[in-house]
Amino acid sequence: MAKGRSAYGFNIKAAKQAESIIQTWLKDNKFNPIDLKGESVYLSKSFWSGRKYFTYKIKDDTVKLYAWTHGVAGDFDLDTVTNQGVAKAFRQMLAALFHELKTIEK
Repeated sequence: MAKGRSAYGFNIKAAKQAESIIQTWLKDNKFNPIDLKGESVYLSKSFWSGRKYFTYKIKDDTVKLYAWTHGVAGDFDLDTVTNQGVAKAFRQMLAALFHELKTIEK
């Protein structure tokens, strides 16, 4: 059983444009900023889809995205078999974000 966060990286041309794409995606997918043990992250939760967490860092021409779900046993990356339903839905949500970020890749 894998625990932790899934990490994704993109080399981009424009940091401001990447920031705008990510913030629009967060809003469209109803992610809200929260403080999680001293770390600023985004949370989207519902009874049916569970808790989805997301955070990102933009430095120079690199974007790093981190995504995970949370269950009774803790945090799980999106490839964890025991959390397949929520993880699959989250991966589908992320696919749209990845598509947008690829339009500004180097």
